[in-house]
Amino acid sequence: MAVNLVVLKTGKQILTDAQRETDSCGFNGFMCKKPAILVPAGEKGIGLAPWMPHTKAAEGVFLKDDCVAYTVTPVDELLLFSYSLFFYIWFILLLG
Repeated sequence: MAVNLVVLKTGKQILTDAQRETDSCGFNGFMCKKPAILVPAGEKGIGLAPWMPHTKAAEGVFLKDDCVAYTVTPVDELLLFSYSLFFYIWFILLLG
């Protein structure tokens, strides 16, 4: 699993398991699994929300290179925050 922060040309920032791929039409890009979008939270904070929660995006979304501005490795604190948040959500859903 290669968790990256994928920044789209629209400015949206997606924290996702991103793998470099070529799709069936020959386009180069990233297959993004379990994507979460960074959202403002409070005055100086950030939060995470599922990206396109009304779809099956968690299974994988292909982003062509011309949609992506750049990718970077997130800081460890963001990774720990995302792991703890999503573990908590799954825990609640399982008990629910």
